[in-house]
Amino acid sequence: MERQVYDHWGVPIKRDYYRGYLGTPHSCECDCGGRAVKELEDKKMKCPDCGSLYELRVGRFEKINH
Repeated sequence: MERQVYDHWGVPIKRDYYRGYLGTPHSCECDCGGRAVKELEDKKMKCPDCGSLYELRVGRFEKINH
């Protein structure tokens, strides 16, 4: 599933653009409807609402089973 990603100000970033972006995007869409926010590790995000974890794999954020 292709998730929308956002920069620090909440502006959507096109998938093709964030490959060369300065680091990982700030947040991505979560399955619960909220936004998963970047954690300390560059390639992982966590949703504050439901606790779901996402990891950057092959150019897109995929949910990690926890």
